[in-house]
Amino acid sequence: MSDEKIDKLIWLKEVGQMIGGYSKRTVERMIKAGELPEAVYVRKRACLPESVVIDYIERQKQEASQ
Repeated sequence: MSDEKIDKLIWLKEVGQMIGGYSKRTVERMIKAGELPEAVYVRKRACLPESVVIDYIERQKQEASQ
């Protein structure tokens, strides 16, 4: 068995809530603008890996503190 950790996938609506109360549509726009990576689709629903969302939040915190 591999030591790789499998990321939890988060639906775009939940991603929006995590990064500041944004709507699913706003998250979709952020993906289209390149602010977030392309979504992964599960049963025709878009989601992002949890690690990607956490990295985005950390980058925003760093930019805000500068």
